[in-house]
Amino acid sequence: MKEEPFRAKTMPMARHEDDIHITPEMTLLDIISRHRETEAVFRKYDEQAGVCLCCQALFDPLKTVAEKYGLDLKQILTDLASASSSKESGNHSRKEHDAHIAVDGKKGQVNPFKPSP
Repeated sequence: MKEEPFRAKTMPMARHEDDIHITPEMTLLDIISRHRETEAVFRKYDEQAGVCLCCQALFDPLKTVAEKYGLDLKQILTDLASASSSKESGNHSRKEHDAHIAVDGKKGQVNPFKPSP
């Protein structure tokens, strides 16, 4: 009896994180983890809010944060969208950066699992 070679089941492709639009229902943590470059936007609003938003409201939905700290939700969403779209126009995330520079000892071979020094 001839054995069939092992074949892995294919899984549906996950949506790329850039395909996820930022919504008022997302927590700050969700937004920053999907779009790392948006952290600077939240830092920009720290003074207006009177607190470090990433320290005090990381697990709160964006809409709640805007209401609680008197921030303009529409403007924050615009700023976040702008920051996240700047990545698509040439800026790369830290993960992409590490994957490109982590060399596995052989010239020209990249190991995306080896973090950069």
